[in-house]
Amino acid sequence: MVDIGKRIPRRRRKPSVGGHYLPPPRPTGWAVAIVLLGFGLPVVGVLAVLDLLLYLLFTRVFGLCYGLSCFFG
Repeated sequence: MVDIGKRIPRRRRKPSVGGHYLPPPRPTGWAVAIVLLGFGLPVVGVLAVLDLLLYLLFTRVFGLCYGLSCFFG
């Protein structure tokens, strides 16, 4: 017969440092800033270049207005 108690994982005790329980690590403001600079800035740069290429394609090649230039031009 299988002992069911062995298959159920037991809850581990939180490790203590000097008898004090420390909170788990969490992202800080600097971590969020680094992620935004490392991921967000390149994505915005690629999208800006793509927008510029599409603008030039529509205005120079097709002779059509593009984006807000349709409303204000």
